[in-house]
Amino acid sequence: MAQKLHIGVSKEGLIVSRIMTNHITDDHKCLESLIQSADIEKITEILADIGYDSNNTYIILENKGIKATIAPPKSAKTSYTQPRSDTINYIKEKGYHVERNKNKYGRREIIENTIYRYKSIIGAKLRSRKWDNQDAETLLGCHILNKMTNLGMTHSVKLT
Repeated sequence: MAQKLHIGVSKEGLIVSRIMTNHITDDHKCLESLIQSADIEKITEILADIGYDSNNTYIILENKGIKATIAPPKSAKTSYTQPRSDTINYIKEKGYHVERNKNKYGRREIIENTIYRYKSIIGAKLRSRKWDNQDAETLLGCHILNKMTNLGMTHSVKLT
């Protein structure tokens, strides 16, 4: 059975939480567990993709005092959660790209880069067959990647 690794990443690119689920679990159902397992004191903002967009996500984050920066699908309709409705209305009024720039949604590249580094350095497939061993394997993979990040990452500079 295929597994999915959900990770929480700090602004420095360190993996601060991780949850492994089966392939049919919706992303937004893992959010509360990801927040609870984070190794940091206070989370102020969550940047997430469309998979985490749900009314329940916004309710959870609002109750915890966490700002949600989640891209809703283009077909999203306003809902009873105010921050989500505000985002959807802003997109309808100003446009999708204006909203992305306003919220600096491009910061998600840190998350995508961390996932890319995990897959290219640790591997895209799990070697173990048993769930507990796979869980331990992803835990070790995250610790190894964090250790490498702490040792120093290359700094890219755009040349003109």
